[in-house]
Amino acid sequence: MKKAAFILCAIITHCVFGNPSSRLIDALMHVESKGKVHAIGDNGRAVGCLQIHKGVIEDVNRAYNTTYRLSDRKSID
Repeated sequence: MKKAAFILCAIITHCVFGNPSSRLIDALMHVESKGKVHAIGDNGRAVGCLQIHKGVIEDVNRAYNTTYRLSDRKSID
């Protein structure tokens, strides 16, 4: 599974089933940014400790009727 698809699955799992294992989230943050909440990658398109792209925010909001904002990518919460 590609890294982006894996991360999207983790986010959707969180939205649908509640908090996934904190160890999973910690591992994802370590792989993506070494835990740096203000990390920017992929030529500025991936942001935050989980390196989330704008399209992921849009997809999750559309699919689950949530109101995440782009700025939320920089929050560890």
